[in-house]
Amino acid sequence: MKLLNGKKYFTKSDLSDILLLSKEIVKNPYSHNKLDFIHALDSDEKTCIIFGMDALFNTFSWEFTTESALNLSKIDYLTKTLDIPSTEKMDFDSYQLLSPPAITSKVLKQYENWLKSVGHKIFLNEVKKS
Repeated sequence: MKLLNGKKYFTKSDLSDILLLSKEIVKNPYSHNKLDFIHALDSDEKTCIIFGMDALFNTFSWEFTTESALNLSKIDYLTKTLDIPSTEKMDFDSYQLLSPPAITSKVLKQYENWLKSVGHKIFLNEVKKS
């Protein structure tokens, strides 16, 4: 990480290290109170969260083809480009309330979208904490 004019700039290797840390949080969420729901997830659901992190990192990687480092405002902007409308997401609690006949392919896609957005948030929070 570099400081320039009082702003933090992250290199690709910085973000790669933060990505690895973020993935470990999903695999072992015991130290993060706000992520208690992850304990109830199966491996496929955790993989979906990690997929969201990887997608965000890939978005950052495209920027590194023309930039040597990214500041937080650029990282926020790039994260917003992957945002999914709330109407296309279903959170964990709502999903758990559904009975098996009510779980359609649309519901599964909404839940998957929510899991990916959780991955984006975890990764972004770790970047901001760095």
